[in-house]
Amino acid sequence: MATNSVTICNRALWKIGAIENPLTSLSADETKEDRVCNAVYSDLLEETLRLWPWPFTKKVSQLVLTSGYPEYDTVAGRDPVTVSSITKGTTTTVTTASAHGWSTGDRVEFSTTVSGMTELINNYDGIYTITSTGASTFTLDGIDSTNWTDYVASSGTVSLSPVLSRYDSGYVYDLPSDCIIPLHLDQKDRDYQIIGTKLYSTIDSAKLVYISSVTTTTLFERLFEEVLISRIAYEIVIPLMGSGQEAQGVRNAMIVEYEKSRNKAEMIFANMEQGQEGYTDTWLSSR
Repeated sequence: MATNSVTICNRALWKIGAIENPLTSLSADETKEDRVCNAVYSDLLEETLRLWPWPFTKKVSQLVLTSGYPEYDTVAGRDPVTVSSITKGTTTTVTTASAHGWSTGDRVEFSTTVSGMTELINNYDGIYTITSTGASTFTLDGIDSTNWTDYVASSGTVSLSPVLSRYDSGYVYDLPSDCIIPLHLDQKDRDYQIIGTKLYSTIDSAKLVYISSVTTTTLFERLFEEVLISRIAYEIVIPLMGSGQEAQGVRNAMIVEYEKSRNKAEMIFANMEQGQEGYTDTWLSSR
């Protein structure tokens, strides 16, 4: 396998027959070959990393917590409070036995121990947005309980809902700085959303499985190198050889070679997804 980025680029140059000025560095800025390869290498490396979940790129990382909503982080906010009474009507008013400390817009969840007013649990899974809060009162946003049954005093409790909405709730995490493609949380059944460089989830400790940006060439697998070298080769033909008929012929040949190496990799990863035998990291790394 190639040992560094210079070797990788030189192999791409050799593929197109540009062997008069082999590179000694990608940053020397001494030759046209050096400048062209330096201009494309980083972008084409990341492009190739993004093609498939190459085994050498996969990582698992404990995410760094950016922030957590007060509803989760404040013990008092999580503790349920007893519901003393509920006033029915076009405006539904809840009175608690002690101060709740919540604010307009918070979402609350009633316990299944509520007696009498079973509609409270059967509708919306017992989760409501609150408005017009007082120290120990609040109203349920948009709820008309006129025809509901009567609540049995102090038969239930209410607490802040652990899910404020499907995604914009719970905890916010920073994605790892080397993450280029998030794959899934290690707890695959957990719901989450990624926006920009942040991951939103309802769990308070998250590990992410992802594709990392690997620049250490000694970690590259043989097949990955084949794809990358072929990709660089066809990218640099025109800048180095011009747009004449000969250059177009070389470029077309390099495109064919690139597609062959890509197809080989695609077949291997398709077999991996189907659970077929024949793939191991060692196989990819062997010559």
